[in-house]
Amino acid sequence: MKKLSLYIFSFLVLSGCDKFLDIKPKDKFIPVTTADYENMLNSGTTVNFGDYFWDLQSDDAFLPEGEPGNLYTKQQIHGRRIYTFNNNPYDQGANDYLWSEGYKRIFYYNSIINNIMDATEGTEANKKACAPRRTWAAPWSTCKW
Repeated sequence: MKKLSLYIFSFLVLSGCDKFLDIKPKDKFIPVTTADYENMLNSGTTVNFGDYFWDLQSDDAFLPEGEPGNLYTKQQIHGRRIYTFNNNPYDQGANDYLWSEGYKRIFYYNSIINNIMDATEGTEANKKACAPRRTWAAPWSTCKW
């Protein structure tokens, strides 16, 4: 009897998921049109890598400690550690921006690759025009120079 009631309860609970999964979340961007996917591809997150850390590791960066500006101390602690070639720039549990931003871009590229052909309001030519940019951008994000 307990097994039967458990089966009936689990069936009722699991059969109610369809309505829950059909609810569109508020305040979340869900791309639907070709223009939405184009905007994702051309957004600041995907276009600007934002990884100024490469500049800090080069000889192009000069961050003097004295006045005027005192640019060294204005850097976040991980930026200072990268500038001084520290092998462990992040504290335990801190956000590694190179990793998190890189994988965020890869997530966006994969979303575009997998869904743009099913997008509404756009010609096949517009959808296929994204193909060279999206397939080039995902591997580029994983490069370690």
